[in-house]
Amino acid sequence: MLACNAARETLGRCRRQDDLVANTALKNKAHVTGIIPKFLDHRETIHHKVDELHITKTMEERKKKFLRLSDSFIALPGGGGTIEEIGLVLSALQLGIIKNKKFIIFNYNNYWSDLINQYQKVIVKGFAYKNFGDLIIECKNLSELKKVF
Repeated sequence: MLACNAARETLGRCRRQDDLVANTALKNKAHVTGIIPKFLDHRETIHHKVDELHITKTMEERKKKFLRLSDSFIALPGGGGTIEEIGLVLSALQLGIIKNKKFIIFNYNNYWSDLINQYQKVIVKGFAYKNFGDLIIECKNLSELKKVF
């Protein structure tokens, strides 16, 4: 999950992806905030060149800070942690815990298509309000992503 993924330092096996996003943002003079729970310090290298670094005690504290500090959210292809954070962001948007923040699923090569279809099924089956789908902006390539911003 990109929050904007430069604001996240917890992707584990996708660390290089995080570093690439953070370094590209820094190179282009964007403000980059890193948020990582202390217990991951031994598993991952903390990116100390970010503009602002928050080391939290717990993953829950990280998630709260992640939701509060992020201007927008972009889900890049990822694993279980990314899927969890997609649900977290969507729930927070739906419940009004966070407001006026864009949530983009970068569906490169249809990576997230099954998940997007499942969220559409949730709406069709009546388990979410019809406007739930409006919370998600799907982008399939960088051109579409650039148009969002």
